[in-house]
Amino acid sequence: MIDDRPSLETGAESRAAAIGCLRISVWLRRIGMDSAWRFVPAEGQAFGLARATLTGGGLSVEVAFPVEDLAVAADDDGAVGELAQQAIATWRVQKV
Repeated sequence: MIDDRPSLETGAESRAAAIGCLRISVWLRRIGMDSAWRFVPAEGQAFGLARATLTGGGLSVEVAFPVEDLAVAADDDGAVGELAQQAIATWRVQKV
């Protein structure tokens, strides 16, 4: 029997990306925005993309980040700010 379910293996990049999600979530919370994260598998990976639902000001919007970008945010404050600003820009488009 072939097991076509997503892998349970998480490599260093996936673990770093999960930390990046947490850091972005904290950054967003500091400005009053809530975020709920979902982790989407990619071919051969348990985690290839993260989708976040951002809620603030009575609006909700979904944004997505590739694991590669989130992994950088694990230990790079500039990357955290940049990704958070991208998320906020998407949210603002919904607000208008």
